Amino acid sequence: MLPKLNTLQPQEGKLGRAFRQVMLTKDVSKPPLWVKGEYKHHWIYTFKYLDDGSCFQIEIDYHDKFFDKKTI
Repeated sequence: MLPKLNTLQPQEGKLGRAFRQVMLTKDVSKPPLWVKGEYKHHWIYTFKYLDDGSCFQIEIDYHDKFFDKKTI
């Protein structure tokens, strides 16, 4: 299950760890794609755990679907 995107409110994961979104970036390593009359991009949402400060990223593809998750 994906966290709520585009919110700065703290959220809680399945393991009870609180996190919040800290950054949103466009993935410029992938070219834009023409989808349904507009150019779409991959977006990377960065979240930070509030207990220890570690972060993770979720990448959303051209069709607003989950693409990848990374721990950073």
